[in-house]
Amino acid sequence: MARRVASQLYRLAPYAAGVAAPTVAATCDGGAEPRFRVDSVSVRPVNHLRDLGFASTTKSNVKSFGYAKFISEDDCVLGEVLLKKDAGENHAVAYARAGPRETLHFDPRETRAAILTCGGLCPGLNSVIKHLVEVLDGHYGVAKVYGIRGGYRGFTSVGWDAPLELTVDTVDDIHREGGTALGTSRGGFDEERIIDWLRAKNVNQLYVVGGDGTHRGAYKLAEACVAKGLNIAVAGVPKTIDNDIGIIDRSFGFMTSVSEATRAIEAARTEAECNKPNGIGVVVSWAGARATSRRTRRSRRATSISASFPRCPSP
Repeated sequence: MARRVASQLYRLAPYAAGVAAPTVAATCDGGAEPRFRVDSVSVRPVNHLRDLGFASTTKSNVKSFGYAKFISEDDCVLGEVLLKKDAGENHAVAYARAGPRETLHFDPRETRAAILTCGGLCPGLNSVIKHLVEVLDGHYGVAKVYGIRGGYRGFTSVGWDAPLELTVDTVDDIHREGGTALGTSRGGFDEERIIDWLRAKNVNQLYVVGGDGTHRGAYKLAEACVAKGLNIAVAGVPKTIDNDIGIIDRSFGFMTSVSEATRAIEAARTEAECNKPNGIGVVVSWAGARATSRRTRRSRRATSISASFPRCPSP
């Protein structure tokens, strides 16, 4: 029986100009010579604001993340981990590894951040908002964190849906609720008015949670900020229940969505199969049931509602 040998990854030389030296990826069957090799690695470049000519504080991050292992600019994640045996020369594409850096570009005391969610709903949105605020406000102690209501159109909203200030206290329990506490929408992207708002509020960090269309808008904003000489970092957080965003295998919430959809489909199938001779499957959401109940009471076309709708737990 072939003996499995523990796989090891040896970095033979630091990355230079985005290309790594030949690297042994794994061995198998107890052979003396490695059968699998990564001969070169091309790291996709990331544009840093300091490299684009913007002033950087270069302050130490030890105070905020003294316990953490800082991520080097040389660290990367391979885009493809599957290799073919004896395939000859293997060239891999890699991406910069996320995580805390040893130095900061912005001074937390002068940092103002904004967070928004766009597109369709996805389980876990409130958890993302909560933890962003906890790190920014509670960990780094930034000057202010804004929550943009209703997606991109929220930058220009006034009144009840105008942007609001977020703190650790205001987001304390939102992860227990479904949906997004900030609200969401599709469309409403107005590059000039969004940038005017960011400039007026002195925001220098923008966190955009959304899918492929949302990220195209975020990319346009990042390019526009650089073109206008604005020292603003735009960070995208991929979100999709359709699993249609490149590079990542899946985003947060995808498995929960699949699981909940499966339960609903199975319930409808059981309902249809058990009602003879002609089965009809009925799937009712808790929110839909409440809305139907309110409309029925208001129209006075029914005297009572005897149906009971079980509430689905929030993901």
